[in-house]
Amino acid sequence: MSEKCKYVAIDGTEIRFGEDGKLFMGQGDLRSYSWIVNSPYGYISSFSKDDIVTKNGTIYINGSIDDVKNIANQIFSIFEKDIRYKNEHPYSNETGRLYIGGCYLKCFITSSTPSAYLTHRHFLKKDITLVTDSPEWIKEVTSSFSNIIESTGTKKYPYKYPYTYRSNINSEIINNDFAVSSNFEVIIEPSPGHSIANPFFEIGSRNYRFNITLQEGEKLKINSLAKAILKIDAAGNETDVLYVRNKEYDVFAKIPSGEHMISVSDNALITITLLQERSEPEWI
Repeated sequence: MSEKCKYVAIDGTEIRFGEDGKLFMGQGDLRSYSWIVNSPYGYISSFSKDDIVTKNGTIYINGSIDDVKNIANQIFSIFEKDIRYKNEHPYSNETGRLYIGGCYLKCFITSSTPSAYLTHRHFLKKDITLVTDSPEWIKEVTSSFSNIIESTGTKKYPYKYPYTYRSNINSEIINNDFAVSSNFEVIIEPSPGHSIANPFFEIGSRNYRFNITLQEGEKLKINSLAKAILKIDAAGNETDVLYVRNKEYDVFAKIPSGEHMISVSDNALITITLLQERSEPEWI
């Protein structure tokens, strides 16, 4: 059985399988998973997964002799480039990603065994091994919210407040439709013409607050999976600002399953991407 899937390299280059009739990915054990049973006292206390997990797949290439050679050389270069990049940047969190069923697995292709090519020059089979230290498949679900304070100009005050203001929340419900709580990546930025002091968002009873001021064009990115907080300036440069988290709250707390009320800072635009972690990719 072949999968319609794609591999996205660290530099963004894509290899698409099952689309052009020439390049396919066999399923192998890509969808297989296994939990480790932890039983230190003779009964099941919890479950875990190995830190490093390997999976196997098979690549099939067919076409003209030139097609087979060109495709084989191309995919080799892409896989090899990611491996070499990791060797040169051992502390980088960047990896390739294999996408199946709208989910991705962060991984590297560490081995390839070709066969059949010398017998049939129009066909090449390559058994490959994927290695990951993040064995969960991740499905990303993104929602956007805003809380813009608008001048209505409908009411005057006798002193310094010539206008009334209205909060305009585009959506006040966030829905995590997965079975369990999810990690997330959040980007907060001021609406045009504004700045934000001490930005926050609240989901249900959970508070996520940060002691920082964002000027127009700046963004704050929070990733609960990586336990990282970055400030992004108008030019796109990123600075680690983990220290700005309000330590009265767990700003990396997962977002619970189900529908929840959400509120955000005045004049803030916020994008929330749920990182739904799965043992197997979704069946579609």
